[in-house]
Amino acid sequence: MIGMSIMDRVAEGYPNDPGFKERGTVRPSTSQVAAAGMVAPAKFIRGKIIDWMRRIGKLYPTYTWTPDEMAHALGMSIMNVRPRFTELDHKGLIERTGERRPSVSGKPQNVYKLKPE
Repeated sequence: MIGMSIMDRVAEGYPNDPGFKERGTVRPSTSQVAAAGMVAPAKFIRGKIIDWMRRIGKLYPTYTWTPDEMAHALGMSIMNVRPRFTELDHKGLIERTGERRPSVSGKPQNVYKLKPE
């Protein structure tokens, strides 16, 4: 990673860093710039999610979460928490239960649990 620009790092880093969809552009797209700006906050949010799941899991081992439920529990925006669930799923730290519950907008949303260590 030494010698790489933040844009190169973001382009190579998903799911460890936020992703973006545009590829092959000559200069950074707004999506790439936004992803680069979320590198540190995303790591922090992923850590909070895992920590919360572990703490609650000790008290209630069968407890499961939707991204929107977690956002509410952490007092964070659903727009910041939803992508972190996808990243954590891709990293193999959490997994889908197969259940779906309504999101804030009422649409079905995947339910997740902490993957056993």
